[in-house]
Amino acid sequence: MKIFETFMKIMRKHLKLSLIYISVFMVVGIMMTKSSSDSEDGYKARRLRVSVTDLDDTEASRAVVDFIAKNHDIVKVSDDMNKQLDSLYYSKTHIILTIENGYSEKLEHGETTGLFNELSVPGTNMTQLFDSQLNRYIGLVSATIAGGNTPAEASAKASEVLSQEIETVMLNDSGKGSEKEDVQNHYFLYLAYIFISVLINTLCQIHLSLKNKDINNRINCSGVSSYSQLLQVMLGTFVFVIGVYVLLIGAGVVLFGGSMFTEKGMLSMLNAFVFIIVVMMICLFISSFSPSMDVISLIANVIGLGMSFLCGVFVPQQYLGDVALSIGKFLPVYWYVKGCNTVMEKEGEIFSVSGFLICIGVQIAFAAAFFCLTMLISKNRRQTES
Repeated sequence: MKIFETFMKIMRKHLKLSLIYISVFMVVGIMMTKSSSDSEDGYKARRLRVSVTDLDDTEASRAVVDFIAKNHDIVKVSDDMNKQLDSLYYSKTHIILTIENGYSEKLEHGETTGLFNELSVPGTNMTQLFDSQLNRYIGLVSATIAGGNTPAEASAKASEVLSQEIETVMLNDSGKGSEKEDVQNHYFLYLAYIFISVLINTLCQIHLSLKNKDINNRINCSGVSSYSQLLQVMLGTFVFVIGVYVLLIGAGVVLFGGSMFTEKGMLSMLNAFVFIIVVMMICLFISSFSPSMDVISLIANVIGLGMSFLCGVFVPQQYLGDVALSIGKFLPVYWYVKGCNTVMEKEGEIFSVSGFLICIGVQIAFAAAFFCLTMLISKNRRQTES
C-alpha cells in the first residue's frame, strides 16, 4: 500500500486549504442559524425620527402631529436650513415636515395639495414609508370630510381607523415548511459550492503531485501493477472525499440536531453523498488532463461559481431565466439542487419518491460518464506515452 501511503502524505500537505474553506462555510452556517433563531415571526413597522412644524395650529393640524407621533419619534430640529440639511445627512432625523398655514381650510374645501412642505432624502425606503402613511391618512380625512364631517371630526376618525392593529402573517414564498427547514435547505444547497471548491482545489493538486516526474518514475519502477496503482489512488481519493463529507454533515448535525435524522434530513444527506461522488469524478476527469497547479484554482472558481449561479445554488431556480435553466439541466448541480428542493418541497416542488430518484439517477449518470471519460483519456495517454 505504498501508493496509498504516499497519497495520504501528500493529502496532509493540502489539508490547510481544505480546512479554510470548510471553516468559513461552517461559520456562515452558524450565522445563518443564529439569524433564523433570533428573527421574529411577525412584522414590526420601523419608527422614524420626524421633525414637525405646525404653522396652521388648528385642531385638525394638531391631529396630524398626534398621528405622526403614534407611528414615529418626534424630534426637534433648528429652523436654520444648513442645520436641517446636516441633520438629514447625519441621520439625526429622517423627515422634516412643515404643516402649511391653511391646512384645515384646504381640507374643508376638498383640496389635498399644498398641505405640507417636506424635506427628506429622496428615493429612500424611509421616505416612501412615511409618505405612504401620510397619504393614506390624508386620503381617509378627505373622504370623511366629503361625507359631511368637519376637518377636526374627520381627523379623529381617520386616526382611530389607522390606529387599529392588523394581524400580519408572514408567508413563505419558497414553499411550505418551518423556518428551520428553510435554513437547513440552504445549508444543503451551499454544500454544492463548497464540495466543488474544496475537492477541486485539493484533490486535483494531490493527483497532480502523484504525477510528478520523480514520484511517477518510482511508482512505475515498482512491482505494483497498473490495476493496483489505480485501486490505491481511488482508495485514497475515496477516504479524502468521505472525510470532507463526514465533516460537513457533522457540522449540519451540530447546527440542526435531530432534524438531520428525520426522513427529509436522511434523504438530503443521501442526495449530498451522491453529489460529492459526482464531484470526485469531476476532479478525476480534470486531473486526467494534467493542468498546471496555477490553473487549478481558476478551474475551481469557474466550475464552482458558474454551476452555482446557473443551477440555483445562489439564485433560486424559480427566478432563473429559461436560457439559464436550459443550460443548467445539462449540469449535475442542477439535479442536486432540484433534489434538495424536492425533499424539502421548496420552490414549487412536490415531494415524490420517483421525482427524487430521478434526480439521484441523473447525478449517478453524470458520475458514470465522467468516470468513463477519465478512463478513456488515461488509456489513450498511456498508449501515446508507450
